[in-house]
Formats: sequence, C-alpha cells, structure tokens
Amino acid sequence: MNENYKNKYLNLAQELHQLLIEKYKLNQNSFSKDNLSVNAFNLKRKNLASYDRINKILNVSRTMSNYIISENEYEELEDLHHRIKRSNNGESELEEVFSKLSIQSKDAIINENDFDEFKEYMHIYRPIEERFIDRLFEHLIPKKKSVLFLVGNVGDGKSHLLSRFSKKYKNEFVNNRIIIHNDATETDSPQKTSIQTLLDLLEEFSDDKLYEQTEKRLIIAINLGVLTNLVSHMKVTQKFNQLVEYIEATNITSNYEKKNIHHPVFDLISFREDSNFEYTDDNLNSQFYAEALQKVFSVSKENPFYVAYSNDYQNGIETILHYNYQFMLRKDIQRAIVYLLIRAEVEYKAIISTRDLFNLFYEICHPRDDRSSYDSYLPFLLFDNASKSSLLYIMNLFDPAKSQTRKIDEIAIQLYHATDTYSEVLKLLGSERDKFRIIFESFKSQEDRFDDFFNTLLRIKYLINHQDTLFNNNVFDDYLDVYHNIKKNRNYRELLLLIIRSMGSWYGESPVEKHVVRETSNNNVKLLLEITLKPKQPYTQGGAVLFPFVIGNKETILEIDFQVYKVLRKVVTVKYKWTETLNKNGHFR
Repeated sequence: MNENYKNKYLNLAQELHQLLIEKYKLNQNSFSKDNLSVNAFNLKRKNLASYDRINKILNVSRTMSNYIISENEYEELEDLHHRIKRSNNGESELEEVFSKLSIQSKDAIINENDFDEFKEYMHIYRPIEERFIDRLFEHLIPKKKSVLFLVGNVGDGKSHLLSRFSKKYKNEFVNNRIIIHNDATETDSPQKTSIQTLLDLLEEFSDDKLYEQTEKRLIIAINLGVLTNLVSHMKVTQKFNQLVEYIEATNITSNYEKKNIHHPVFDLISFREDSNFEYTDDNLNSQFYAEALQKVFSVSKENPFYVAYSNDYQNGIETILHYNYQFMLRKDIQRAIVYLLIRAEVEYKAIISTRDLFNLFYEICHPRDDRSSYDSYLPFLLFDNASKSSLLYIMNLFDPAKSQTRKIDEIAIQLYHATDTYSEVLKLLGSERDKFRIIFESFKSQEDRFDDFFNTLLRIKYLINHQDTLFNNNVFDDYLDVYHNIKKNRNYRELLLLIIRSMGSWYGESPVEKHVVRETSNNNVKLLLEITLKPKQPYTQGGAVLFPFVIGNKETILEIDFQVYKVLRKVVTVKYKWTETLNKNGHFR
C-alpha cells in the first residue's frame, strides 16, 4: 500500500467525473463521491453504459473514502478512465458476429442450397470429405443408377458437407441430375412421414426395379437412428431385401466394426468411421476441436470474430463478452477446452457435433446479462452452468472445484486462514494475477464468500494448466493408454489381465487356475466354476473398446468403455462389488 496514491486517485476520479458529464451529456454537478455515484446511476437509468462499466464507476466512488489507496487501485481507475475516454458508444461488432454461434441463430442450421462466405470460413475439414469426393466421382456419377447413403448423427455436418460440395461441384450435380435428400427436413407431402417419403424415393432401388435401365442418382443424408428405423420398415415391406442385406452387411446399424462392402448400385459412408481425437506419444489431441477453436479464437485478420473484437477495442466498447473472448484467445485455455471435450466424448459418450461446439463457445463466453459478477466469466460459464445444454452438464461433472486431492486441501487451508482472502488469491495466481483480477473484483471485499474465491481459483488454475498435479486424472489417463495400445499397437494383454483379475475379485479368488468361486443363495455352499474365455483381437469404436470372446461355440462381444473400465479397476483394487453399476454400463452383446 502507498498513501501517496490517494491524491493522484482523487485527481483522476475528478477527471472521470467531468468526462462522464461531457461524454454522456449528464446534468452538471460538483465533484464528490456521492455525485459520482449519481452519475453512475444516471448512466444505468438511461442505458448508456454496460453494467460492468457502471459497477466500476461505483467502485471508484467507494474507494475514494479509503484512507489509503493502493497502486493497483489507482491503475484500475486509470484503465477505466482511458477506456471511457476513447469509447464511441457504438454497437458492438463482436456481439453481432458472436450471436451467429448460438444454436438459436438462423446460421446454426445449414440448408444444402445455402452456403455463404461466412459459412465457408466456418467450415472445418473432416476426413469424410475425401471419402465423399471419392464416392461421388468413382461410384455415383459413372453409374446410371446409384444411391449413396451419408450416415451420421444429429448436427454432425451432413447438410453442411452437402451444401459445400453441391456448390463446389455445381456442374457435376446439375449435369448428372443428382438428387439430394435430407431425411431430417424433407417430406414430399404433409400427410407423409419422412420414412414414407424415403420409401417412395427409394422405389427405383427396390428388388423388382433395381437393375432396370432407368437413370437415377441419389444422395441420402440420414441420421443413424432414422436409418435403423428405415431398415425395419423396409423389412416389413419385403420389397427392399437386397438393400437391407447391403446395409446390414456394412455393420453400420450394429456394434460390430464397420465394413466397406462393394456393390454395383449401393454405397455408404459414415461419420462414425472417424474419431474426433488422436492419442500419440502420451499427447492427447483433436484436430477437429482445435480447428473449431481457431475459427473463432485466433489472432488473425482473416478471423471475423477477432476483427470484430479488435474494432470494438479500438472504439472503447468493452463488455464481459470481450473479457471472456480475451481469455479464450489463450493457447493454454484452448488446450484445456480440447482436453475437456475429449473427456466428454470418452467418459460420457457425448456426441459432439460442429453445431454443438459453436454453441458451446457462445455459452461459455456470452453471459446471461452484463452484470460484473464472477458468474459472468468463463470459469463459471464453463463449469457451473449445467442447465444450459447437455454438453455443459457434462462440463459441470468435470468441475475442478469438485476435485479432492491433498494439494487442494492444503490450498483451501492456506486460503481459509488468510487475513485478506482477495490478496491471497492473487498471490496464489502468481504472474497470472493481473489477467484474472477482474473476475474477483465483484466480491473482493466480501470475505464471507470463501467458496466463491476458492472455486473460482481452482477453475482458473485448471484452465491455464489442466495437467497440473493439483488435479487427479489418473484413471482417465490409464484408460487412454489401454485404448491406444489396442487401437495402434493391437496389444490387449493389459486389458485382458484386468478382465480376468476382476472376475476373480468379483466372484471370489480360486486356488484352481481358470476357475472362480461363486456364492449361492445358500451361504454354506459355494461353487467352483471353470471360466473358459478365448479372446479375439479387440478393436475401438468411438471412445470404447469392443472385445470379442469365444465362449463355447458362440462369439460374443464385451463393450468396455471408460465407465466399465473404472468399475473393473475398482473391483481389482478394492474388491468393491458394484453389480448394479456394471450391469448398467457394460454387458455382453
């Protein structure tokens, strides 16, 4: 603290007072802390400034009464004065362009005949594009009659892909009279369901007409659930046996590994064949998620979001959206977001589409209002905003504030016994203190809000270094090692040993090899059961491992996802019986 800042602070506060009167044409009044507060409330009443800026002006009024004013407090006032002075009171460009990310925006749903410059910029490369182009020129166009199924989940980019390539190869689509059908949006009659429309559309591909010399080239973009429903309806009609046989042979509607089946008329490609993440040399990455982040949060003149942010900054327009956007420009925070998205996909089987990603970016940057409170900023919007979307519900499950480690307990004790919680939090943030100070300002003088201080601190620490030993992600990291060994090295020994050991722990260890002891309803009687499992090479699907076993003369598949793996680990390490959870999360198929 330095008492000499008192006079400098009061002089600058007086300049701020006069600046507000002149800039916003407020009623002239003499300078005092009370009149400065009056000016702030007039700005609020006339809706001339953001809540954040009004709150800062009121904070200046309160600070004027302090006997000692610190250098930090003076610098905060200096920054506020500078920003108001250069503000032009215009509309925020960032606010306007950022709204396009919301799932409620008209730009969130892309019609195949609508692909403008902004949507071209927002395009994210997916490996399926190469397969689509290959099928387009090698299968669809050369053949007089052909159908291509483009299979995926809701919102994963089927319409976007069709929109892009029907524009890029417009002549080829027009000259070959290629028909595009989107099952989610199209029906040729209000009295028909989408399934009925599909059956009519596929009439030329029924068994009786399949090899007739009529010309028809068709692309059907279809969700996996709708395709399963379509197959069921085709079986009932008994008219599409060859098409049903082809679709089922690809394994697209089953849990088995997808097969590429050659057929003279039918073809199928799927988003399910691609993984959104890669795990190499102990590094977890996602080109898909990283590129999506770069589209919005990159320091580039080609990025319309950053250009809007820069223009707003030059014009003195600054809201909490701008602060959150600035946080998201950081590479360390972007890496944490990628890590969290991959965890959501692996641990909870989240299906994360491009549309979901952009909506998430909107939700974690755009507060419900412009109130300058800790719950308006990125750490809260990401980790404590579960009701906003299914993806944010999962993010809440990963909230660092829910972590329990010895190091976290030590920080909690240190913070709890601090004489000045606000100063201690800034001290714990070290060199990052000035970048995140604003988040704590709304409650910095309220020592009773210990949970807010502590939870916000943990969330910030996680975002700037999600691999910090402060947080325990050991089980997830171990699962990734097992997953990687099977996907890349085809080495399943570790997982097989875990399965065998868990069976012994679950039912009871046996002195006889390849046997387990099983209890009966009569506690005095136990059975010695022989277990004969013949493993086959497991494979990965999405974020799970599918492990085939031959039991007797029958092959069955055990699906082991992260949740099952976690239970197996518990069974082996603490002999913990959790039958209900295992039955719920994993089973033989």
